[in-house]
Amino acid sequence: MKTRINLIALLLIVGNILAAQQTATEFPKLTGPYLGQKPPGMTPEIFAPGIVSTNGFEHSKIAFNKDGSAFYWAAQPDIKGANRFQQKIWFTKNNKDGWSNPRQLPITQIGGQSPTFSPIGDEIFFIGSDDKEVTDPHNIKNNLYKIDKEQNLVKNISDQFPMLTKSWSFGFAKNGNLYFDYKENNDKPYEIYFLEYKNGKYSEPQKMNDSINNGSQNIHPFISSDESFLIFSSFCPGGHGIADLYICFKDNTGAWTEAQNMGSLINTDMLERFPSISPDGKYLFFTRNKGSEISDFYWVSAKIIEELKPKE
Repeated sequence: MKTRINLIALLLIVGNILAAQQTATEFPKLTGPYLGQKPPGMTPEIFAPGIVSTNGFEHSKIAFNKDGSAFYWAAQPDIKGANRFQQKIWFTKNNKDGWSNPRQLPITQIGGQSPTFSPIGDEIFFIGSDDKEVTDPHNIKNNLYKIDKEQNLVKNISDQFPMLTKSWSFGFAKNGNLYFDYKENNDKPYEIYFLEYKNGKYSEPQKMNDSINNGSQNIHPFISSDESFLIFSSFCPGGHGIADLYICFKDNTGAWTEAQNMGSLINTDMLERFPSISPDGKYLFFTRNKGSEISDFYWVSAKIIEELKPKE
C-alpha cells in the first residue's frame, strides 16, 4: 500500500514538472498595442525580444496594416551561414485572445523579402522567387508578388513593376506613390526612385534628386503616408557606422531638403537599416546588426523626427 502511495506521489510530481515545462514553453498571452510591449522613450530599445527580435537575423522593415492589428517582417533562421534562400516572412495578429504566436506566411516562394502593405492595407506585396533550383543567391531571379487579404491567392505582378524585382525594399504613400531602391547595374550603387500614381496609373520611374542620391549606397526607403518625410539607410561617408539612417523633409515648395544623419540617438558603429513608422505615427522601427548573423528590431519615440525637422 505504501509503495502504491509513493508511486502515485511520484507520478504527481513528474506530472507537475511536465506541466510547468509545458507552460513555460507556451506562447505568453500578450494584449494591447505592439504585442503589449512597454513603449520606448528617446533611446532605441529592442522590440519584443525573444518574440519578434530573436537569435536569428531580422532582415526587413516591419510592415503594419492600417490599424496596427497585424504586422509582417522577414527573417533568416538561427543557423550559421544562413542565406537569403532560407529567409521567410513572418506575421502576428491581434485578436480577441491577444496577439498570436508569430508564424511563417504560408507561401511556396523562396527568399521572401520586403513584405509591404498596399496603400489602403488590403493587399500584401513581397519579393521572392519560384526558382527553387538556383544555389547561388546572386543568380536568383526575383519576382514581385501580391497576396489578397485572405492570403489564399498569390499572384506574380512583376510585369506591373519590373524594377521592383531588383529592389531590396519599397513602400507606398497614402496617395499610392511608390518609393523603392534600385541600381541600374553592378557598377552603380543602389539609389532611391519613385513612381507617381496619377489618374489610375503609374508614371515612368523617376530617380530622386541629389539631395538624397549623392553617389552613396542608399537603400530601404520609408515614405511617410503624407509624403512629408523620407527615411532611408545610407552608406554615406562620415556617418556613425557602416550604414546609418538618414531623413529628409519636403519644404513649403514641395522640394526635398538635404538628407541629414538622424544622429547618435539612432545610429551607432553598427548597421542601421529598414526604417518604418507605426500606423499611429508614434514610433520609429528599424533594424540594427550586432554581427554577421544577428540583427534585431529596435523601436524609439518618433518625436526624434520632429526634433530633426527644419525650423521654418
